[in-house]
Amino acid sequence: LKAWCERLVGKQENNGVYLGTDGQTLFAQYTKPSADDLARRVGYVNQLGANVEVPVYFALIPDKSYVWADRLPDRAPLVDDGSTIQESMDLTGEDVTYIDLRDALSGDNVFYRTDHHWSLFGAFQGYEALTQAMGVETVTPEGEPTRVSDSFYGTTYSSSGAGWVKPDEMYTWVNPEGITVTAYPKGQPEPGVMYDESFLEKKDKYSMYLGGNKPLAVLENPQAEGGKLLVIRDSYSDSLAPFLAQSWQEVHLFDVRYNLNSVQQYVEENHIDQVLVLFSASNFSTESNLFVMSR
Repeated sequence: LKAWCERLVGKQENNGVYLGTDGQTLFAQYTKPSADDLARRVGYVNQLGANVEVPVYFALIPDKSYVWADRLPDRAPLVDDGSTIQESMDLTGEDVTYIDLRDALSGDNVFYRTDHHWSLFGAFQGYEALTQAMGVETVTPEGEPTRVSDSFYGTTYSSSGAGWVKPDEMYTWVNPEGITVTAYPKGQPEPGVMYDESFLEKKDKYSMYLGGNKPLAVLENPQAEGGKLLVIRDSYSDSLAPFLAQSWQEVHLFDVRYNLNSVQQYVEENHIDQVLVLFSASNFSTESNLFVMSR
């Protein structure tokens, strides 16, 4: 009721969520870090680059408010203007290669309207840009994407009160056959899955990708041409990982929110060939455990 009343009086924000001009897209407010804070955060990435003997790549995924700026209400103050990414590029040291994804995402379906994550289609566009920059073959999955849900409401929707907004659709595309997933939810290896469709019956449908957040997960594909990739990541990589597994024989997903082990030691012990630090701009600006990368 509050959200309806706010909308009727012309207000385009409720509970920290902007209502898009199309009446259906929801934007979480974006908070830019201070210059000193951003320098400290990028410094952890630079330290990682200095600690390891393999190539380190760094990329920030632009916020939905940057990619779909044309859908924002006029003069919305807390949005991504791209400056966090530009400043991060400028701060990146010589031991790290920055990959700019600001122009990689385009189209009407690259983000969920009701959630902060990129969609399967946005993840694929990001995958294309990353593989091209990292010198690894881009593999387009066979066939067409498969719709697995037409009733996804994300976290932005839950905060908005915008009960009139239509749900999002969810898709899968990569065939899991031939790709082995090993999860480490409590430090010990357990069989994992690329798609856990049991989550499609729950509120947290995004956890369908890889079965949700875990300290560590490893995808293995002996048919891929690339070697071993370590991704220091957030939850955006859950939907990206199946694409990465088409290009690298091993994809190691290391989540600093739950995994405090030495990244340098992990790279050495697992004979990693390339490291990718990949976060959304918003998560990179707020995550408190980025220091783990410097260990």
